[in-house]
Amino acid sequence: MWAYRSGQDSPQPVAAVRLAGWSWPGADDQAALLRAQIFSWLIVASDDYAKNFSIFITPAALSSDTLYDVLTAQPRLDAGQIQRKQTKLAMSVGTNIHYKIAQVDGRHFLQIGEAAGVPKTLVQESIERVAFTAQAALGRIESDLPKGFPEAIHNSVKIAAMQRLSSLKVH
Repeated sequence: MWAYRSGQDSPQPVAAVRLAGWSWPGADDQAALLRAQIFSWLIVASDDYAKNFSIFITPAALSSDTLYDVLTAQPRLDAGQIQRKQTKLAMSVGTNIHYKIAQVDGRHFLQIGEAAGVPKTLVQESIERVAFTAQAALGRIESDLPKGFPEAIHNSVKIAAMQRLSSLKVH
């Protein structure tokens, strides 16, 4: 979608969500992109730039393609290898440009949708879908992990994601 760039000049979620509105079906792709942003925050995907979101172009339309190259920094946080107060997302969230994981909550994802012109109900449904499915998804991942996968890594991500879910709620 965009070339790899970091920092303030990198493409932000609002631009990506607007672009997704041009796809077919636009609302579905916008919702998927919003859910991906929420997921990135939940698992501390600190290297999740616009490069991780791609589009599939056909003669008739464009649509979002599979997410890829999503990594989590959560185990490094838990091991004290990264300072909690300095842990940032690659793309900002919210109207006032929040990068720091600890400063983000559910209303910031509503702000992305509003700034991109997405109906509030679609954003709220996206947030609710993530909140409703996260625990089951983490459980499925746990059961699908290969034998010998370090349990501490999965537990680190699962526990932190479940804690962040409580600040995802919006009214």
